[in-house]
Amino acid sequence: MNSLFTFQSGAPFTVFLGSDPACAVCGIDGLVGNPIRPNLNTTLDLSRMSIREIRAAGGASLFSGLAANQRVGNAGRNILRADGIKNVDFGIIKNTNITERVRVQFRADMFNAFNLRNYGIPNATITAGANFLNEGATNGGNRRIQLGARLTF
Repeated sequence: MNSLFTFQSGAPFTVFLGSDPACAVCGIDGLVGNPIRPNLNTTLDLSRMSIREIRAAGGASLFSGLAANQRVGNAGRNILRADGIKNVDFGIIKNTNITERVRVQFRADMFNAFNLRNYGIPNATITAGANFLNEGATNGGNRRIQLGARLTF
């Protein structure tokens, strides 16, 4: 038997406005090169809240656009954190001698053995509408079971 456990906290990420009204980071051709952070409309400590709690507290309404004289909003960089990863891989291997020189190996490997949903970093653009902080749109991965046999001679 073998196993691999992966438990880690979620990755930090930044909320973006989705536009650059002051053209603060425009390139020579006038196209936006880097996203602009919005203003924060709340005193909640978002860094300690889960994605679900932030959505329940108001989601995109917790942020606002820039004032006329502002180039970058007051929302900090990497103030939100995606959900963590909990993953267990498990395998079973059985070797059986058929003769002195011939052996067969049977194996079963389970990836994400407990079929836990591990979300990725959600869309963090406040102008994304219903897709803002939508974890369900990220690939969480499913359980995979792989069976195999090997004949050694």
